[in-house]
Amino acid sequence: MKNPKNLAEFLAGQTIVQLIDEYHYLYGDNMAYAVDETKALLKTYRRELGKRLRLSGPEVRAFIQIFKLSAWDGVAAKSDMTPHWEKDLSGAGELFKALQLLEMKGLILRKSSFQQKISFSIPPQVSKDVYNNRTPETHCTKVDAYGLADRINDIVQRIDNGQVDQDDAFTILSSVVDRNRELSFSKKFKRWNLAKEEGLLVAYLYANTLLDERTVQTDAVVTRLFGNSGRAKSISMRIQRKDGPLFAGNIICHADEEFQTGNRIMLSDETIAALFDEKEISRIKTSTVPQQLLPVIRHSNINHKQLHYNEREGKEIALLEKSLEQSAFLRIAGELKNHGLSQGLTVLLYGPPGTGKTESVLQLARATGRDIMKVDIASLRDKWVGESEKQVKRVFENYREQYNNTPLAPILLMNEADGIISSRTREVNHSSDQMHNAMQNILLEEMESFKGILMATTNFESKLDPAFERRFLHKIKIDLPHPIIRARIISDRIPFLTEAEAHHLAETFALSGGQLDNVTKKIVTSRLLTGNTPAFEEVCSWFESETLNGKKQRSQSIGFQLGKENLMAH
Repeated sequence: MKNPKNLAEFLAGQTIVQLIDEYHYLYGDNMAYAVDETKALLKTYRRELGKRLRLSGPEVRAFIQIFKLSAWDGVAAKSDMTPHWEKDLSGAGELFKALQLLEMKGLILRKSSFQQKISFSIPPQVSKDVYNNRTPETHCTKVDAYGLADRINDIVQRIDNGQVDQDDAFTILSSVVDRNRELSFSKKFKRWNLAKEEGLLVAYLYANTLLDERTVQTDAVVTRLFGNSGRAKSISMRIQRKDGPLFAGNIICHADEEFQTGNRIMLSDETIAALFDEKEISRIKTSTVPQQLLPVIRHSNINHKQLHYNEREGKEIALLEKSLEQSAFLRIAGELKNHGLSQGLTVLLYGPPGTGKTESVLQLARATGRDIMKVDIASLRDKWVGESEKQVKRVFENYREQYNNTPLAPILLMNEADGIISSRTREVNHSSDQMHNAMQNILLEEMESFKGILMATTNFESKLDPAFERRFLHKIKIDLPHPIIRARIISDRIPFLTEAEAHHLAETFALSGGQLDNVTKKIVTSRLLTGNTPAFEEVCSWFESETLNGKKQRSQSIGFQLGKENLMAH
């Protein structure tokens, strides 16, 4: 084709396929020798196709190559595309970036052969649009709110991997929003008309709110989106000062305003109300802490396990289970309220390691149909000043929401709570000491007016801060099993042993329930690998190996008369 005098008029009369064919013909195989006039004409074609396809120049080039190369075989090998880019100043890196963007927009599909050769194809709907002279829709499949959140997370992941920069990420985000313009977020996003940084930040908060948690750490999210550049630090400073359109428009706010640090941010209540329906708002408000900090254990997912207790703790656990039954729990709470007392059921299970304290909580939850909200004590501690204290507050805020919005009050479990209920530091010499004391003060305050069920376990009751003692209504010691109880556990776990063998092991080795579980695992593994039941001597050696120094821990036997003690199994 010769260069027409009225190029604009000519281009306007061409279909998308005709423009692609003309561009492909002009480009040919000898682009390196093309005259300036031809190069200028190609640039004009790319610009026109960019308008029609809503793509950048490099994206247009890559799309044309795939469109033409896949016309016969259905796929275009990347190796066939690369030479055309390596000869050009834009280079292979620009091709890689263009392919990533086209793939994210849903305009091409990546394929790999058994030899791991990468190739691409054009989705059928995109081809149909092009041949019908229609601009193909990016992200051909429309999504719902959760799908949009997934798309946003995918964009952020690509930023993490260095596959796109912030400019490209915002371009892709805008195209996704435009394609799903009927969604509440898309409508608000268009109305806000935010710049790149603010747009990416609010989109991240939207996805995080819907899929994970409402609040995020400011420095962490800014670094993730914008790296460690001076621009990123400037954004963090603006957030801490509540400066910019996101705060002026009440789109986002600082989490836990009373601390006035700006270390955490979230979508404002006004934004939440505009973006989500009542059901989602209720769920979001009951998810104010990250899943890894306060995971929920569903009672229906807890496997039954037979637990054996000594007489004293067996009676206490049985009484506790009755207290957790819904009818009894409500009557107790009402009676306590009438007497002006705290309505919370707070329980401390303490004793040597491996005696079944945590398992007791699990089985109580299973028996009474209550879910468990398990606090990750280690995750409560944060390197940012004031953040750990806020984490403790969030845990109780989240629990209160669940308590008020679920038929059965869940159990708030602080497993191995030594790190938070141990004695407070008298001489504060480091910031960590100050943080520890501040966390404990908040916990003590929360427990004072606590409503619901709180259970804590510890192996070091001697380190318990005295202020916590009166705040636990029940303090139950789960001790090492008495030899008679231990014999029952052994017979239950290792049924091929005779009664005499089980009694011998129980009297000879003062093992905990957890250590007996270890022996049981070794037996199961041995039988699986060898196909044989281990001999009694081998079982004895495994019992002995559970004491690290290899010495026997002989129990203080008082005989094995079954009538000696009222044995309780739970």
